[in-house]
Amino acid sequence: MKKIFGYFLLVIISMILLSCNTLHSQSTKANLYGGQELKIGIIGEIPKVREKQIKFIRIQFSDLEKDGFDSQYNAIFITKNSLSRASK
Repeated sequence: MKKIFGYFLLVIISMILLSCNTLHSQSTKANLYGGQELKIGIIGEIPKVREKQIKFIRIQFSDLEKDGFDSQYNAIFITKNSLSRASK
């Protein structure tokens, strides 16, 4: 009886470990962006990306006040290091 319980416990633990590993590997895989070219204005450090069709353009806070500025970019990013300045 103890032997059967030991095998059962071993199977249950193995199943839990395998399912956790599978979930972790699925959540860390990222698909590359394959759409149209994106122009992203960024305040702060430009990140390294693998995609070729994403272009980061460094901008300043003063650029945000210009008329029609937002229509030039698909998105505006403010990096973590620049958030305290952005809040002012």
